[in-house]
Amino acid sequence: MNFDASVKPEISVLLKMVWMTMPIAFPGLIHVTFSLKVLEEIRVGLELNEYGVKQKRLTHLRFLGEVYNYEHVDLSVIFETLYLTLSYGHGTSEQEVLDPPEDFFRVRMVIILLETSGHYFD
Repeated sequence: MNFDASVKPEISVLLKMVWMTMPIAFPGLIHVTFSLKVLEEIRVGLELNEYGVKQKRLTHLRFLGEVYNYEHVDLSVIFETLYLTLSYGHGTSEQEVLDPPEDFFRVRMVIILLETSGHYFD
C-alpha cells in the first residue's frame, strides 16, 4: 500500500501493538507454549553442558520457578525438573562428559529453582 511518509511510523506502531495484546488475549496458550520451550531448553542444556550458556540455563530455571509461583505449572513439573537436573546422564558411558565430578553447576541449578519456588511448596 502507498502511505504518506508521515503516516508510516504510526501505522508501524499500531501493527506492533496487535502482537503486544496477543499474550493478554490468550494468556494460557502463551504460558504453556513458553513453559514447554523452557523445559526443552533445560534438557538440551543438560545434554550439551556448554560453559557459555550456563547463565542462560540458570535464567530458565528461575523463570520456571516464577511460572510455578504464579500457578501456571504444577508442582510435579518442578519436581520432575529437579529430578532430571540431578540424574540426567548418570549411569551412562558419557557421565564424565555430562557431569564431571569437580563441576557443581547442577547443584547450583537445583538451588536456583528451590530458592525461586521452594517457599511456595505445601
